Parts: sequence; structure tokens; C-alpha cells
Amino acid sequence: MRTLNSPFLLLIIAAAMITGLHYDCLFGPDEPREAEIARETLTEGHWVTPHLCGLPFLEKPPLYYNIVASAYALTGLITPTVARSVSMLFGCLMLAATFTLVRRGRGVNAAWLATFILLTMPRFWRYSHVVLLDIAVGALCTCALACIARALLWERGAARGRTFYSLFALFSAAAFLTKGFVAVFTIGAIIVPFCIMERRGDVLKKLISPLPILLFLLPVAGWLYLFYREGGTPYLYEHFVNNILGRFLQVHFELPNARFYHTDLGHRLPWYFYLTVLPEILGPWIIALPFAVWHATREIRGNGERRGKEFSVFLLLWAFLPMFLLSFSGIKERTYILPSYSALAIIIAYWIDSSPLFRRGDSRRGFGWLWIVIPFAMFALIFGQMAPRTFLFIAIALAILPASAFIHLLFKRDFTVALCLALAIYLCGLIVSSTPTMLYARFKKKCFMALAQETWRIAGTDPLYLYRPSDNIRGCVNFYGNRTVRELDLPEQVHEVLRGPAMTFVIMEEGNFIPLALDPSFENLLHIIPAETFEDDPDNMLICNRGD
Repeated sequence: MRTLNSPFLLLIIAAAMITGLHYDCLFGPDEPREAEIARETLTEGHWVTPHLCGLPFLEKPPLYYNIVASAYALTGLITPTVARSVSMLFGCLMLAATFTLVRRGRGVNAAWLATFILLTMPRFWRYSHVVLLDIAVGALCTCALACIARALLWERGAARGRTFYSLFALFSAAAFLTKGFVAVFTIGAIIVPFCIMERRGDVLKKLISPLPILLFLLPVAGWLYLFYREGGTPYLYEHFVNNILGRFLQVHFELPNARFYHTDLGHRLPWYFYLTVLPEILGPWIIALPFAVWHATREIRGNGERRGKEFSVFLLLWAFLPMFLLSFSGIKERTYILPSYSALAIIIAYWIDSSPLFRRGDSRRGFGWLWIVIPFAMFALIFGQMAPRTFLFIAIALAILPASAFIHLLFKRDFTVALCLALAIYLCGLIVSSTPTMLYARFKKKCFMALAQETWRIAGTDPLYLYRPSDNIRGCVNFYGNRTVRELDLPEQVHEVLRGPAMTFVIMEEGNFIPLALDPSFENLLHIIPAETFEDDPDNMLICNRGD
């Protein structure tokens, strides 16, 4: 059997991944916050403790923000495109880890199949094209788990096996420095049960041997020491107790006399939340998931090679155990199970690769249809700012030929090539949906760029503050002005800044404005500034302390 043309497939992935990055809007609530924290890291020098609006942001360690800030510094540009490019690179790292793991266990053809399944999972696609910390967590956890799988199943007792244990420790440390304890919990929740089920106590002994422990502790302990030096016990308590335990139990555990503004416990969601979001995570691949899981369980029960059985156990734990354990948490997010996306893709790829309908000999011809991604990617990059209806009409016209070929292949019962062509068409659909014109049509209400720009035109160099803002506002206003704007949390702070002699501006929500307007001490201090973008926004208001 001829193997797939790797340079050609790498070109397809590169063409797809670079689309959907080049536009100026930051869509809330995540992008403005993440991009702005990285900007303040660079401009204010907050490399140990992330800051937002000049205040400590203690929810996450600094690694992701430091990498984005370094990208700003290297390119000399503080733009959304640069920040999104970091997420895109982490997405590529996650794809590469998936490919190398499957190639070692199943061969290059199955590896490419798993890689493209992961690439076309809608949530993976979205997270690798937005400014979001969680794609880094997913990539680093996937690399750590891929290393431990290699050491466990294929490199036992060899020098390369020891190398993979060392790499596992480094990737685990990087995951911790990106999202803290939760990332390490996700990795441990897979490895420890696997070792117990498969009676691999030797693996746990190797993990706690001096070199892996040292490689993990040096960067983690170094950051914790510096973090403690900057904020002492309140910083540690806020990060590890109120943020982690508080989120899990949905309860505030604030330290007395220590108030930090940005810890958000989110909304409590039902225990079955992750089951309900699997279709939007997997997209069309959800149809294959039950069959793929059944195939994996049959391999475990069958008479096949022991390592193959162990790998199936490892994959099932990787895919579903974090999802199960995190279901007990009060707060749940689709991004929390992002490290499991690779395992889901591999399970599905193994089932398809083993199916009698999927003829491996035809896979080279089938994947050849991925050439259609190139013209779609070029169209998206060149004409991505076109009017939405016109852009969509042309995209549909371009899809007529491959759609006709797909129907023809189905009639011929050439299912292998038809599956690959369907994958290519779906990838083109993801590219089209990620262009600026389509994103702005869908998420216009989540983009506050025009509001931020008008704010700076009005305020100029005069003092500007934010009073209890949303993540959209606190990120966008700072980022688009390339200027750190302090956040206020108490009415007394607002009163103090407005009563000064200088013309001072404050952005606040209408719900926060009304109590202040009813307070006699704010008389003649709250003047609403008429501005077009604020009039279009039902929530936010621009206030000035002078009526002239």
C-alpha cells in the first residue's frame, strides 16, 4: 500500500490554519480579555503575575500570556492577528502530537486520518483560531499524554523511553504554568487510573524518579516562589483556594481583607452538560462516535496484541474520564475537556481505519481531493472582507463541483474516496465560516472595537476609568487604545476620581449608573456623553464629570 503524500497534506493543513486570523475585531468575552492581559504583560512588565486593567488577574498562571506578549515584542505589532497566530501555532502543536502518536501505533495513513478528524472538529477549529488560553492547555496536555503513551506502550525500558518520561514532565510543567492545577489534574486523572487498571506500578515509580520530578518542579516551584514574592499568601490563596476550589464547589472562599476583582465563578450547569455539547464539539463525527467506542471496547475484550488493548484502554480513559470527573464541578466549560479532543479523534480514526468500507488502498486517491482546500483558503484570504451575501454566494458556487463529485462517488459506492471528499468539503465550510465577513455577521454584538475607538476619540489624553465593566469592555477599551485603563469596583472610588479638577471619563453599565445617579453625593458629577456607539449599545454608558 502506498502511503499518503505528507508534504501535500502538510500544505493543506497550513493553508487551512492560516485562514481566519487576519482581522482587527476582538470578539468577546474571551478574546478582548486574553489579548489585553498579554498587552499589559508586555507594556507594564507583568511577567510573573498577569494583570488586567492594572489589577492582578489571579485565575491563571502567566505562561500563555507571556508567549503572546513575546509574539507582540518579536513582531513589533500589538494586534489581534498576532495574538491569534499564537493560538494557531498551539493548534498545530496539538495536531502534530496526535499525528506522531497514531503514526507510531497504527501507521501513517491512520495518523493522517486522525489528524484531519481533529482538524475538522468544529470546537477545535474555533479554539485554534481565536485568542484563547485553553488551546494552549489542550496542546500541552496532549503532548504530555502522547509522550507517556509512547513511553508506556512502545518504548519500555529503552533510553528513548526515559526521554519520553522527561518530555512528559516538561510538558506537564508547561501545562501547569498555563492553567494551574486543573491541567495537572486532567493528566493525572488519566494516567493513575490506567496504571491501576493495567497493573503498571512501574510507570508510577518512573514518574516520581528524580529526573522527571526535577524537570517538573524547577519551573513550577520557580514561578510559585516569584508569585509568592509579588503577592504573598493572598495571591496563593486566591489562585489555589478561591479560584480552583471555589469554581469546583461554586462557592466564594475569599480571604478576609483581600479583595481581587477578576475571579469569576461562572454559572452552575447540570451534570450532563458535557453530553449535551458533544455534538457541537465533534460536529458530523458525532455519528461515528458510538461505533468507534464500541470498536475500542471490542478490541479490549478481543484476543489481539496486549499493547493494542492497553492503548485502547488508555484512549477511552483519555477521552471520557476527565469529562466524567469534571461533570461534578459546579462550573463547566466546553474548553475544559479540550485535552480530550485528540483522544476522541483517534478513537474515531481507528474505527474508520478498521472498517471494511474504508479501503486503505484508496485513501491516497481520496485524500487527493483535499486540493480543493487551496482555492477556498485563497478565496477566504483575499476576499474575506467582501459583503456576506456575495461572499457566501460565491463560496456555494465554488462548492458545486466537489459536491457533485461526492454524490457521484456515493452512487459508485466508492465510500473511501467519498468520505475523504466529504471531509475536504466540510473543511472548506469551516474556512468560509471563519472569514472576517462571516464572523462579523454572526458575532457583531460581541465586537466593541468601534465603541473603544470612539471612546478614545472623545477622551483623548484625559483620565479614563472603567466601573465594574464586562470582559468585553475591560479588554477592548484598553487594547485598542494601547493604554492601561484602571478598573474601579466601589462607588467611593468613582466619587474620588470624578471630584478632581481634571476632566475625567468613566465607562459603566446602566445598571451601575442608576444607583450612583440616585446618590446625592454624585450630584453634578455624572454627565452622560452623547456618542453614537454608546447609543447603539443597550448596556454601556460614557460618563464625564463635566457638562461642558
